[in-house]
Amino acid sequence: MSEGVDAAIIECGIGGEYDSTNILVHPRVTGITSLGIDHTPILGHTIEEIAWHKAGIMKPGVPAHTVAQPPAAEEVLRTRAREKSVTLSVVNEYPTLQNWHLGLSAPFQRTNASLAIDLVSTFLKTLSVHSNIPPIDPPLQPPEIRLGCER
Repeated sequence: MSEGVDAAIIECGIGGEYDSTNILVHPRVTGITSLGIDHTPILGHTIEEIAWHKAGIMKPGVPAHTVAQPPAAEEVLRTRAREKSVTLSVVNEYPTLQNWHLGLSAPFQRTNASLAIDLVSTFLKTLSVHSNIPPIDPPLQPPEIRLGCER
């Protein structure tokens, strides 16, 4: 809060309703990656319980993005978004990324990269830095986006 930066990407620890990053009460955008059964002692033992907690990073009036989720998890995310007056967008994987060599090679990284690109695009729009950002795919422009993803 006191670092004096213009922008920061903050990754939650375990994430969710009781995460310490919730000290940020009005971020520009929030994102939720693929949900799975993890951190069960804290987040719960079902995908629905975990989705409920993860949706805790959503803030009223702040756009939120996620990737395709198991149907039960997506329904919980959508319900929590409505409760919090949040617009929730589900990001599809950008086909262009199939031809990229991302820094990590696991297939889910293309999903993560697609989410990251959408988050950055939304962030820039909220700042009116690029009020007319061209469609992201195809092609992903500017070239710095590809360079950053491949590192």
